[in-house]
Amino acid sequence: MTPPAGTRPYPPAAAGYGTAGGWLTMLRPAGARPGGRMLVFPHAGAGPFALTGLAALVPPDVEVLGVTLPGREHRAAEPGTTCARLVDGVEGGLRALPPLPTAFFGCSVGALFALLVASRRPALCDHLVVASQTPGPQPRAALRATGERDLMRVLQDAGDTPSVILEDPDIRASLLARLEGDLRLGAEAEPEAGTARVAAPLTVLAGLADPLVPADRLSDWPRHTTAHCRVVALSGGHFAFLERDHGRMVRVVLDDVRAELLGARAAGTG
Repeated sequence: MTPPAGTRPYPPAAAGYGTAGGWLTMLRPAGARPGGRMLVFPHAGAGPFALTGLAALVPPDVEVLGVTLPGREHRAAEPGTTCARLVDGVEGGLRALPPLPTAFFGCSVGALFALLVASRRPALCDHLVVASQTPGPQPRAALRATGERDLMRVLQDAGDTPSVILEDPDIRASLLARLEGDLRLGAEAEPEAGTARVAAPLTVLAGLADPLVPADRLSDWPRHTTAHCRVVALSGGHFAFLERDHGRMVRVVLDDVRAELLGARAAGTG
């Protein structure tokens, strides 16, 4: 994989360009003077490039990186991981980069991982953005999915997997294996995430017709931060924040996040 233009200040191993063990992958650089950084924790079964549509909505002076779990992209041959290794890997990757005020974005199970890292390593996260139901002390039903039938139902409820991918038996088996491993890791993370609180502001992008994220599981998000919490309700399903009809709204929300990152930078230099 060739790094995008404009990424020379970033060590290839830290940015995850084709290097085994690289936890972070550059999705979009921000030019000569970045105003902030967004680190994307993708949904279960996905690699960092699954949410490139989100990167297009982020203000252009905010660079966007994605977390790359074992089993995909340049880490395809690596075995699974643990929550402790995930936290350490993300921390190591970020500390190898030039310091910037940083927002975490977690989608679905990725929101559990983002919340976990932000709570265990609060200095890394200046704003937490999630598209997920509120975590609880017990793993949600989807996290207990095993076997092809249950895993396929999770993909069907999420609604973002092209049918042509699922028609190929080898690709389908690989995807379901990644999905099952990520769900298992999410089940490990959920009990701690269910009681975690962060000091960073929290923004929630909620699809109100999401079968995997019931609307009644959104109201408890404010208890996961000691700062302010904003819940933005969107019509649509699991990936409502990527739907074209909501593009303008999501851009406004992410502009607000950028403004807070700039405020964090000013406070840090004051």
